[in-house]
Amino acid sequence: MKHLKVLGLALVAIFALSAVAAQGAFAAEEFHSEKQNTIITAEQQAGAAGIQILEIEGGLKVECSTFKAEGTSTATAGSGSNWTAPSITVRPEYKGSPATGGMTKCDSFLGHETVEVTTNECHYKLFAATTAEHALTSVICPTGKKIEISGGGLTLKIGGGAENENLTGVRYTNLGSGTSRNVTVKAEVAGIHYTCEPEFTCFLAGVPNSGSNAKYTGASESKGFEDLGGPAAETKGYTEGSQVGIWRE
Repeated sequence: MKHLKVLGLALVAIFALSAVAAQGAFAAEEFHSEKQNTIITAEQQAGAAGIQILEIEGGLKVECSTFKAEGTSTATAGSGSNWTAPSITVRPEYKGSPATGGMTKCDSFLGHETVEVTTNECHYKLFAATTAEHALTSVICPTGKKIEISGGGLTLKIGGGAENENLTGVRYTNLGSGTSRNVTVKAEVAGIHYTCEPEFTCFLAGVPNSGSNAKYTGASESKGFEDLGGPAAETKGYTEGSQVGIWRE
């Protein structure tokens, strides 16, 4: 009987350890920061990989050589110098090269036109957890607003909501150490829904009036800074403190 009791206790211990190991193996990845409230800033990565590209059928390809984004992250758990959040939300801003008019436009291969990208307070929500090696992202826009890409007499619009929610194709890489830790974000996001107007101009350009096959690619580097306060409803104009380490695991 004594041996049976010992065996029973051993089995309980094994099952308990297995349960802990299983929880760790399937724990969802999260974004980490050394501060509970963090300002997140992002800029395009140097070189060709950092060029932000949107492609759709019909030959339209928009390339932006300057990309910036800014937002805040408020941790949902943590303590000390390790705070976590399942997602971050940033507001993007796109510009082109000096050759396209003083850093105000992006290049397009549609009739060799340049295009203007207006984000209209829309944001990108990036999720830390991965599914089949990729993380998800969503486009979030205020009611009645969309990202607008205008040029050549037509306008492409990309909105938020269910059509552009939980799109897959984001990869993260941790870089640096200590307070200089940062995260590289590589996007290869397909299945983006868009509309094109006016209808006749889009038809002449060979661009469908709507579709769900746009693809967005580009790499950026995100850094964290201590959030010293600012208007909570905005993603620009925050007072940045010292750089803090951010990572994802």
